[in-house]
Amino acid sequence: PSERHLKSTALRSVSAKGSSGPALATLRPSQTFHFGDEVIRCVQWNPANHSQILAAGSNGIATLITFMEKTEEFVVQSRYHSTFDFVFRGSGLYISCEINSISWCPDDRYFFAESGIDGGKLRIWDVRNERNPLCEVRWPSSSTNIKQINSIIWASKRTLIVGFSDGEATILKT
Repeated sequence: PSERHLKSTALRSVSAKGSSGPALATLRPSQTFHFGDEVIRCVQWNPANHSQILAAGSNGIATLITFMEKTEEFVVQSRYHSTFDFVFRGSGLYISCEINSISWCPDDRYFFAESGIDGGKLRIWDVRNERNPLCEVRWPSSSTNIKQINSIIWASKRTLIVGFSDGEATILKT
């Protein structure tokens, strides 16, 4: 298979012994896809297109995967490269590119937001353009207070909620 096709593995169903509720007992893994050595930090289905999945993590790339029903394969459709940043932390400088949060726009199947361990930057992408994000929002940081985004929720087409490592949350209106 080409590198655009992800290796998938069928899984066996596992029964939950001693389970108090039926919800866990009915979960049945169907397939697993592998990204090589990348640590996956976040995965999300596209709410407007259930054949698309975004996965992102340690390599700074948000990968758009499409499930092809006819062949029952996961195919890599596009890769969105987060920008590399030099960030001061503690006693030195390091390069940061990990993505630790992604969220699809619930009202537009083409838009998603992503952020990572890169000094408080949030990027909004259109899946039809994998070269450049539509926009980037950066929160001010200092050498002692780095605004790291830990969570993004795209609540509506014009509202995002962003959670930070310092205990703050911000509502963004577009």
